[in-house]
Amino acid sequence: MIEDRQPDWAERLGLVLRASNRPVAELAETLSLHGDQSWLYEALSGHAEPSISQYAALSLAIDVPLAVLTGSVSVERSFAVALRAGLLHDGEDVKQVTGYAARALDDLELLLSWFPEQRNERLQLLKLAKRACSWTGFALKAGRQTAENFRDILEISDGPILDMAFVVESLGIPVILTPMPESLHGITVRDDSGRSAETVIMVNSNDWWGRQRFTLAHELCHVLFEDSGTLTVNEKQAAAEAPNLNELRADVFARHLLAPNGAVRKFWRSSDVSSRRSMSATLGEFMLRFGMSWQASVVTLSDCCGVSREALQDLKPGRIEDLMRDAGLERRWLDACLGQNEPAPSSWMLSMALEAYASGLVSSSVVASVLGRDDVAAVEEELRDEGWISDH
Repeated sequence: MIEDRQPDWAERLGLVLRASNRPVAELAETLSLHGDQSWLYEALSGHAEPSISQYAALSLAIDVPLAVLTGSVSVERSFAVALRAGLLHDGEDVKQVTGYAARALDDLELLLSWFPEQRNERLQLLKLAKRACSWTGFALKAGRQTAENFRDILEISDGPILDMAFVVESLGIPVILTPMPESLHGITVRDDSGRSAETVIMVNSNDWWGRQRFTLAHELCHVLFEDSGTLTVNEKQAAAEAPNLNELRADVFARHLLAPNGAVRKFWRSSDVSSRRSMSATLGEFMLRFGMSWQASVVTLSDCCGVSREALQDLKPGRIEDLMRDAGLERRWLDACLGQNEPAPSSWMLSMALEAYASGLVSSSVVASVLGRDDVAAVEEELRDEGWISDH
């Protein structure tokens, strides 16, 4: 005998309520109108779908977007709801980061409600940037062409991009550096349940700065192609394995965005590679100028300039610091690495939070949340010391 299946709306409602961890009896009491508590039970049993006004009341009671309750947006496309429902990546390392990511999305939605013009301006630029996507079926070609198109559309010169976070945030995508377990390079979270789709990229601040730049460029490719779901995890172990086509495309995009072929060839032609020592120094200079790791630099110079990859690999010292010292680049290297592992909030979100705080639109707790800090009282004192006076 086949059991009767509940309507989709009833199954969705049951999933959302289970994820809310609120007893049904308590919710029914909270939502009752003139003593009528039956509608919630009727809905959960699949007998009668709630009205829009009932959905709206439930939305406020359990802090779930109305669009998710009504089914306009699937549960899987709302990051916070999917997280509570256990529908996302369940690795323990990832769970250490997703709570912060959920708060960041909430903060972003709140701040953009006060600054809608910023949402609109950056959303238009992101739509323009997505025109860079090459849909050829060859991942290597698609990654390279997309990076080249992206630079052309955003009118970025052929040289190195000095501030990758600024470029990404200009598209309305906050970038947050935060400590993560060693197994992770970063994550990208997306939520479609608000007024518009919002995305946040979080990068492991424990990685060295060149790896952080590559992770950010890699995740940007996923955003442009919209092949990242509600949660995309950039895991070190996965990166070491054979990548799927989307991951390969994102790696190639990152390489060409950070180091375009034209700029690489120009650099190599103007460099002294007459001896082993001078070639080693050239590699060190390349790493600093383009902000890439040793391995990425070797692959780039080999693929772009035809240099023997084995010969380049043979130059690798025990420590990168030794290479930089021998090449006379130690001071620049140390300056570049200074503060590389310090957590950093989204500059864009922080600027909005501070402006909103000064205008009395948000409390110091919002600023503290954007900063990734729990000590609200200390943040408020720091704001006062730095001259940020709220109009509250």
